[in-house]
Amino acid sequence: MIETIQNKIDGLKSAISELRKNEKLFLKAQGIDEAIEKMRLDLLKSESQIEATKEEIVKLQMRKAAAVSETAKMLSAAMSKVLPAGKAVFNVDDNGNSQIGWLIQGAKISPYEGLSGAEKAQFDVALAYALLADSKCKVLVLEGSEIDSDHLSDFLNHLSDTNPEAQIIVNHWSNPKASLSETWNIIYI
Repeated sequence: MIETIQNKIDGLKSAISELRKNEKLFLKAQGIDEAIEKMRLDLLKSESQIEATKEEIVKLQMRKAAAVSETAKMLSAAMSKVLPAGKAVFNVDDNGNSQIGWLIQGAKISPYEGLSGAEKAQFDVALAYALLADSKCKVLVLEGSEIDSDHLSDFLNHLSDTNPEAQIIVNHWSNPKASLSETWNIIYI
């Protein structure tokens, strides 16, 4: 009988030990469940913050696009006024990538990097003019060594017609072949 009682006591001790192990596992699982719930709530909060940030980015991109678009239109219009043909093109996308070029007589847009030396010289003067649009004293410097004499005369006369207030310093290897505006004070060095 003592042996039977001892066996029951040992069985109960073993059961208690097993129950304590299960209790520890249960408490651990309960802690994990609480941690999972906290992480889930943090995730929901982060997702809402991400959505709010995405919406703010879209708004800022739209504001930037509107601001850049207006500036690009103003520069393009001012440059196109000075260019002898076609129009200046400024395109800036939402990622900040830009395209600057010259659309000459309905042809494909020639990117700035693809312009000939003579075209670049004229484009650069037009850009300088556009950037000085509100200036009271417009002094433009034309490095015209790439422009032949005929085109130089045409370009200078066009500048004179569209911008009589501008002062232009021209570096060229020859005198213009065609006559220039009589309103100009031409100094040859």
